[in-house]
Amino acid sequence: MAKIVPINGVRYSSERISDLAKVIAPPYDVISPSEQDNLYRNSSHNIIRLEKPKERSGDNELNNKYQRAKEQYENWLTEGVLRYEDTPSIYLYEQHFSFEGNTKVREGLFCGVGLEPYSNQVVLPHEETFLKPKADRLSLMHSCQASFSPVFGLYPDKEMSVSSLFAGYKLSPPDIEFIDKQGQEHKVWVICDKKLISKLASLMQSKKIFIADGHHRYETALQYQEEMSPAAGNHDYIMMTLVNLYDPGLLVLPTHRLVKGIESFDLLKFISTLQETFLTKELPYSREEICENGLRLLEESGKKTPSFGVFAGGNKFYLLAKKEGQVTKEIKDNLDVSILQESVMEGILNIDPEKNRREKCLGYTRDCLEAIDKVNAKEYQLAFLLNPVQVEDVTSMSEAGQKMPQKSTFFYPKLITGLVINPLIGNIKDKKIRNLKPDRS
Repeated sequence: MAKIVPINGVRYSSERISDLAKVIAPPYDVISPSEQDNLYRNSSHNIIRLEKPKERSGDNELNNKYQRAKEQYENWLTEGVLRYEDTPSIYLYEQHFSFEGNTKVREGLFCGVGLEPYSNQVVLPHEETFLKPKADRLSLMHSCQASFSPVFGLYPDKEMSVSSLFAGYKLSPPDIEFIDKQGQEHKVWVICDKKLISKLASLMQSKKIFIADGHHRYETALQYQEEMSPAAGNHDYIMMTLVNLYDPGLLVLPTHRLVKGIESFDLLKFISTLQETFLTKELPYSREEICENGLRLLEESGKKTPSFGVFAGGNKFYLLAKKEGQVTKEIKDNLDVSILQESVMEGILNIDPEKNRREKCLGYTRDCLEAIDKVNAKEYQLAFLLNPVQVEDVTSMSEAGQKMPQKSTFFYPKLITGLVINPLIGNIKDKKIRNLKPDRS
């Protein structure tokens, strides 16, 4: 059963931070070096300094980015930039965003969720993970003894009973409300009502939780729990933002693949091999036509059979649709992304899964134009364009104990980092708080 508890959250002080838009950040794994620089410049108190601190030349085991994040975190608590919630709470969250000209609202709940090994079939993954990010997250967690960003979890609630439980809170002004630099509006209601939280816990007991985003963070938390037990602390729970599978604002976009490092690559031979398994149509499109007409045709084809696009530079774009009953090797499911990974990348291009796991030969982007431009710039040899995975496929594969290839899904928009921090052990709020002027930077 899923275990839901309130968390002793840490939040930015409204007395010290006048504009939350300057101190929030995207999740660590989608932040480029240039965006990291921009976030550092946004504010001296931006969450990036905790969630993804910069490396410096001369860093060593004692003086490094993890130690600097720890010192920064403790300083902000001592100075009153960050403050503990007075009472353990859960947080009702609305994220308002625009997509293709339409305004959408996605509702979620920040709360603590009991850590469960995947084998217990309570919290379920749907994607493979990389080794390097988990080592990075574990070092940060050990150093700071806090988690700065939530795992994005999904739960089934067709009756919308959880949402109904908190509907009354939306009649009052939110405790947090601001518009970020991307034009997204964020609203948060802090809820410490023990009876209401108990009702939520009861409703969630019979439900499974599917990880939408944050597999690395969840698996890191499992390892941290194992290493810390039986020491006192909050390491048996992880902070999640839970979203209903049936929420009208839940949106999944594709993550396109970029490939490099293929030795002695012969495009004509590659296409010829593909034609044994796929109906192949060459479309001499420009970059803009690929990302408009090409993606439209890909969507139409994907409704009938697993399909994807291949771009090899210039105007060499191919639309591929799997022939009935034809694959080059046994595939665990019939999803586009799995067929691409196992039948094409591994089966034809001989991309070693372990090499892929170490992130040596694949790149990822949800931006079609970016994928095209990176191939034209010779940064990559091929771009594979995909349709989005359906939420139903995510849950069915999770329940079957199967995993999709890494970065198969892109739940849009990403959850932001910096709304709530979950301390894992200790509390320094009894330290003297310095009376400093508000940060207006």
